[in-house]
Amino acid sequence: MANLRSFGRPLLILAIAFVADVAGRLAFDFEMRRVLVLEAVLFGATCLLLIWSATRDKARSRIVGNLELCLAVIFALGGLRAALWASGLPVTLANMLILLAGLAVVGVYALWRRAARRSNL
Repeated sequence: MANLRSFGRPLLILAIAFVADVAGRLAFDFEMRRVLVLEAVLFGATCLLLIWSATRDKARSRIVGNLELCLAVIFALGGLRAALWASGLPVTLANMLILLAGLAVVGVYALWRRAARRSNL
C-alpha cells in the first residue's frame, strides 16, 4: 500500500490549482470567457506539473505515479474543454470532442498495456 506521505506532492499541486482557480474566478467577477481562458491555462499547467511529479521520483510507489498520470490526463482534458468553450465552440460539440479524446486516451492505454504484457511473456 502506498505511504500517505507519498501523496504529499500531488495533493499540494491540486491544492494550489484549487486556490488559483477560486482566486481567478473572484478576480474576474465570474466573467465566463475570462474564467474559461484562466482554466485552460491553469489546467494545462497543473497537467504538466503532475506529469513532472509522476516522473521525478522512481523510488515512489507505482500506485501514486499512476494516480498522478491519471489526474494529469483528466486535467489535460479539462483544460482542452475550457479552451474549446472559450474559443466559442458550442458546449455540446466541445463536450463530445472531449468524450472522444478521453475514449482515445483509454484505448491507447489499453493497447499499450496489452503490448507490454505480451512482451513480458
